[in-house]
Amino acid sequence: VGDRPMPPWLLRHLRYTAVAMLPALVAPQVVWPAATGGEADLPRMSAAVVTLVVGLATKNVIAAIVCGAATLFTALWLTGFCAQLQLCAASIPSRTSPASFSK
Repeated sequence: VGDRPMPPWLLRHLRYTAVAMLPALVAPQVVWPAATGGEADLPRMSAAVVTLVVGLATKNVIAAIVCGAATLFTALWLTGFCAQLQLCAASIPSRTSPASFSK
């Protein structure tokens, strides 16, 4: 602050500010995502776990972010794809239903 030196204890605490900011910004989006109305869902939780595991295992931030993003997009695609399949299957009439025999 100005020309005065900062005390060592304050410098030691300020080193962790940047490290604490990213989890503080990301955690609410994982636990209470706006996309699901504030309810936790499997794709975001799995992406968070993959990101954490890759980050701890490799000590590489870029690898952790890329793996987490790939997991999120893959899980969202799979859950969206599965939901579309269920909607399509529900709209197809069953061939074994009694109504299909009367036609």
